Amino acid sequence: MEPTKITLPPVKRVSQARSQGGGASFGFAAMGWVVAALLLGVLIGVLVSGRGEPQGGDLVDQASSQHRALAKPDEAAVVKLLAKARVEMATGDWLEARQLYLAVLGLDAQHLEAKTTLPLIEAHIDAAQGRVVVRTVPEGASVKLGKWGVKKSPAVFEKVPIGSYVVEVSMQGYDKIERTVAVRENDTVEIGALELSALAGSLSVSSVPKGVPFELLAEGGDANSKKPVLVQAGKTPVTLEKLPPGDYNVTLKMAGRPNFSEKIRIANNRQSSVSHVFVQGGLQLTSDPSGAEVWIKEYGAKGGRHGQQAGRRAGFTPLSIADLTVGKHELVIRYQDWPEIRRVVEIEQGEQKTLEFAWKRSLVSFVSDPPGAEVFLNDKTLGRGGEKTPMQVELPEGQYRWVARRDGLADVVVEQDLRVDGANKIEFNFEYGKVKIGSDPAGATVVLNGVPMGRTPFLQNVVRPGHYEYQLRKGNYRSAAVSGEVEPGQSLDFNVSLKYDPSPVLNQSFANSYGQKMQWVAPLKEWVGAYEVSQGFYQAVIGKNPSAFKGGNRPVESVSWYDAKRFCEKLTIDERSRGTLPKGFVYDLPSDREWSVLVGGAQLEDAVTSRLGQLEGTAEVGTSLANEYGLYDVRGNVWEWCDDWYSQTILKRSREVKSPSNPSWVGTERKVARGGSWSRSSGYDLATGYRLAVQPSKTDRYDLGFRVVLKRQ
Repeated sequence: MEPTKITLPPVKRVSQARSQGGGASFGFAAMGWVVAALLLGVLIGVLVSGRGEPQGGDLVDQASSQHRALAKPDEAAVVKLLAKARVEMATGDWLEARQLYLAVLGLDAQHLEAKTTLPLIEAHIDAAQGRVVVRTVPEGASVKLGKWGVKKSPAVFEKVPIGSYVVEVSMQGYDKIERTVAVRENDTVEIGALELSALAGSLSVSSVPKGVPFELLAEGGDANSKKPVLVQAGKTPVTLEKLPPGDYNVTLKMAGRPNFSEKIRIANNRQSSVSHVFVQGGLQLTSDPSGAEVWIKEYGAKGGRHGQQAGRRAGFTPLSIADLTVGKHELVIRYQDWPEIRRVVEIEQGEQKTLEFAWKRSLVSFVSDPPGAEVFLNDKTLGRGGEKTPMQVELPEGQYRWVARRDGLADVVVEQDLRVDGANKIEFNFEYGKVKIGSDPAGATVVLNGVPMGRTPFLQNVVRPGHYEYQLRKGNYRSAAVSGEVEPGQSLDFNVSLKYDPSPVLNQSFANSYGQKMQWVAPLKEWVGAYEVSQGFYQAVIGKNPSAFKGGNRPVESVSWYDAKRFCEKLTIDERSRGTLPKGFVYDLPSDREWSVLVGGAQLEDAVTSRLGQLEGTAEVGTSLANEYGLYDVRGNVWEWCDDWYSQTILKRSREVKSPSNPSWVGTERKVARGGSWSRSSGYDLATGYRLAVQPSKTDRYDLGFRVVLKRQ
């Protein structure tokens, strides 16, 4: 069977005016305009039709009419667009209504309702206004809203005509931010708080030898004296992060050598470097950026395989090479995956040469839709520390092939040439859609391929196109399945009405139709009554109350084993007829073995017994603390009937736990009772291992009751 695709209606924005009661009158006014436009269209139609058949000079008009009749518009599409347009007008979405009526005219240029209604909409749009509020961190940024001027944040723009606008936020020393906002009638659009990112770059300072003192000074850093200001001092090598963009001067000082000084400009998101070789030698090499790998060989000598890594690796820049022979040498400079720089240099006797290498670099912006993608170049990730889009990376000129990857989506590949003077922005557009799942009632677990994804209302904004099937699960409701195709750029919407199923769910406690709480006891894999059967519960099922100590919430007593069994049978029939009984389960008395498990670690300290003084009768159920399974009064209050006869097996079990036993009860047709009662005070018959033996027809025991279990037949 093909799955049914259910589309949820779009969520409408509710303006402040509507929330204060103005929306209703506004909706009636909009509907009034629609009705007026329709009546006007009908009236014009009647007047036009009343002219009758064309005659004489109307032959041209007749031919034109016949031509239009041959090109009939798509009536079904027109009707659908009109219906949507009327709804948008009634709900106050004038911009959307305008687009829909324009679409109608695109299908039928002579459509009367569209032609008469559009001027009304245009007039309303011209008069409609909204409000825009922009907040930034830090405050004081310049906020520009289209042609509506520039204000300092927090900025408030009043009486802004409805429509779409670009908000530009700028502040000296910070990155510029742009946002697009849609202003609707009587609505306030709030943007904030926008965190502005401070502009910053980095500088690497290195030298040969290492450990040379350096000073970094900002040019004109002192606003009063215009003198350079010391920004930082230390020793090489060092990388200085988060430097404000601007002009700086780096000075390296080594005893016995001339000072080295270099001016450097720090740009936003750029890594600059300064390096210098103080050691005298045959060849001194520096590079920008520093840390480039240097390979050297005699000119004309054969290299390695395919010319790769020819000669020997001399080290990393900044570098001094003093042991070169006289003659020509070939240098290969490598940095990361950037294009190699090759240079031939000739060394003469006693000559000291200094060479500088630099790559032409460009700052490349990587963005993706949706954001959060990893970008790979030659199977290596770009960025720092697993950075994801949007991000900026400095790369040299050249031809590149990037691969963007995002979990759950197909890879996107972009090939492009980078130029220093070009606008290098790389965009990765993934194919993805959305999935929205709602349920009635909400809170259902959404499962995909056996993996829980969340609860309804469920929204997954980034979904790879393809076929999907989801299961919805909720306690006491039947599971449901929905499926469909996710298309690129589309939203797959489901809204499922779950069918109530009152039968209990395995592994979960529940209350039956009489309000009796049934606790799931995992070691037994069945449910056990949280309380001893109360007189009120017994009365509701059987219709009478034989107890001596009356009280609706006291445990029923003075019941025979046969009475307890009849209660379980009647309760099973009642619950099955109501549909609240799990298939294959029945209510019954616990067996002796089951009771030995369900008693758990119940203690006597607060149990209803006569250990600390003679009691006068039973107490309400739930008086003692619950054990680890959530069961109350497992010990004390009333003895609890079990399903077993007092047999050799029972005798053996009592002896195994070193509990007092009575061999004379074996074979005398007595049923087992467990747990002690309110009238007992001695330790031996209050022990969990003690079994009392009582004739099943006995009804005059004021200290004997029962609890039920729900177990498989």
